[in-house]
Amino acid sequence: MKNSNININFEKLDFSEDTWSFPARSRALSWAKEKGLPAGRDEYWKYTKPDKFVTLQPKKWEQLFPELDLFEKIDAIKIVFIDGVFSKELSENLDYPEISIDLLSNVNSETKHWASEIYGKLENDSQVHAPKTLGSLNTAFAEEGVLINVNGICNNVIHLFYLKSSTNSDVMLHHVVKVNKGANLTLLESGTSGARSNIVLETKVCSAAKLNHVRILGLNEDCCDIMQMFAKLEKESQLNSFSLNLGGSLIRNETVVEISGKDSAAKLSGACVGWGCLHNNDTVLVEHKAPNCNSRQIFKKVLRDHSQGVFQGKILVHDNAQKTDGYQLSQALLLSEKSQFFAKPELEIYADDVVCSHGSTSGAIDEEMLFYLRSRGINKQDSLNILSQAFLAEAIGEIEDEKIVDLISLVVKNWMDRNFV
Repeated sequence: MKNSNININFEKLDFSEDTWSFPARSRALSWAKEKGLPAGRDEYWKYTKPDKFVTLQPKKWEQLFPELDLFEKIDAIKIVFIDGVFSKELSENLDYPEISIDLLSNVNSETKHWASEIYGKLENDSQVHAPKTLGSLNTAFAEEGVLINVNGICNNVIHLFYLKSSTNSDVMLHHVVKVNKGANLTLLESGTSGARSNIVLETKVCSAAKLNHVRILGLNEDCCDIMQMFAKLEKESQLNSFSLNLGGSLIRNETVVEISGKDSAAKLSGACVGWGCLHNNDTVLVEHKAPNCNSRQIFKKVLRDHSQGVFQGKILVHDNAQKTDGYQLSQALLLSEKSQFFAKPELEIYADDVVCSHGSTSGAIDEEMLFYLRSRGINKQDSLNILSQAFLAEAIGEIEDEKIVDLISLVVKNWMDRNFV
C-alpha cells in the first residue's frame, strides 16, 4: 500500500506546495531527515526496541482474526477505516449541524482549511523535549485521517473504528480534532488498523471546552502499533483520555499534553492486560505552562508469561505555572516470574508553589486475598482474574462516562475469563 511508514521517498513530498498542509509536511520531513529514525540507544526508546517500527516491511500475520465492535452498544457516529482507507459503506453519514467532519484525503489538494492551525503544529511543538521522528514522518506523508471541528455539545460520540483485510498492511493515519470554545466531545477509538500502524491524533481543546477520549488497543496478538496523541489545552478546558491494551506484540502509546491556559485539567489513564510476549509502553509528558491547573496520570498493568510493561511519565512545571497540582501513579501486578515492568517517573519543577507527586510500584498477587477467595470455593485462575480486575479498576474508573466504565470493565472481565485460563 502507499500508506507506509518506511517505504517512502525521503527526498520528495507528493503534495503541491500550494496546499494548506504543505508547510507542516515540509517542516516535518526536514526534521525527520535531520534526526533520523529512532534507535535503541536513544533515551526516549530506552525500554522499547524500535526495530519493528523502522524495518522496511511489517511482519506478516499468520492469520486474520475477526474484529469485534466493542462500542456497538454506544450511540455513536461511526467512522470506519479498513487497512487505513476510509470505508464509506460501513461509516455513518458525516453531515451534522454542530460538527464539521472532513477526510484528510478529500481536502489534501485544497489551499485553505481550518486544520492548518493544528496539523503538524502540536507534533512539532513536542519535539523540543525529545525527537519523535515517527510522528514527523506521519505528519509529512499521511494521506488519510479524519478532521473534526466541534462547535457545540456533541450528544452522540464519534467512534473511529479500525479494521483490516490484509495480513501485512502498513497503515498511517493522521487525525485532527478541534473542540471550540464551550463545546464538548466524546471520541472513541477501537480495532486493529493493520499489521503495523502509525497513528497520530492532534487535538486542541479551546477555552471552557471538554474532550473525553477512550481508546482500546491490541486485540490481535500480532499487531504492532504506535499511537501518538498531541494535545493543547486553553483556559478552563478539560481533557480526559483513557487507553486499554489487551494484547498485541508491540504497542507504544505516547501522549504529550501542553496545558497553556489557566484553570485547566488533564486526566490521563491506562490499563493493560499483558500475556504471551506482549510489550506495552505508555510514555506520557504533561507540560504545565499556566497557573492553577491540575493533571492526573493513573496507569496500571497486569502482566503474565513473558510480557513486558513500560511506563515513562513526566510532569514538567514551568516557572509561571504556580498553584499546579500534578499527580502520577504507575503500578504493575506481576503474575509470572518472567514478566517485567519498567518505570521511569519524573518531576521537573521550576515553580515554588505547587503540589506534585509520583509513585510507582510492582509486585506479585496478595496471597492473603488469594487464599480468601480460594477458601470460598473459587478456583485459583478465577481468583487471579477477580483480583486482577479489581487492580485495574482504579484506572478504568478515571473514565467519566459511567456507561463506558461499565462497558470497559465488562470487556476486561470477558477477555480475561476467555484468555486467562
